[in-house]
Amino acid sequence: MRMKATATLALAASLIAGVTLAATGSKGQPAGETPATQALKRAGVTYTEHPYDYVDRGGTAESARQLGVAEHAVVKTLVMQDQDARPLVVLMHGDRQVSTKNLARQIGAK
Repeated sequence: MRMKATATLALAASLIAGVTLAATGSKGQPAGETPATQALKRAGVTYTEHPYDYVDRGGTAESARQLGVAEHAVVKTLVMQDQDARPLVVLMHGDRQVSTKNLARQIGAK
């Protein structure tokens, strides 16, 4: 199974009412308006931003540390695609890793 993964605050967040977003911009720049926050505003979803400073390769461990929460409480969003280039959004605890082999089996992909 060929999959591409990128961490992002995906449009999936727009499906969750009262969502809390923790965001940082690329290379330490302020997050500001993102496609996710724009989608939330258009949908009328109430959300709270909790910005944190970007740390290269810091991941969810760093964001959890800066926000003062357990890494397990951080939800990371992975945007992937299967072998047919169909999109797949995975939301998971920050302290977990996705097994693409198990994921492929669960979705019936090769």
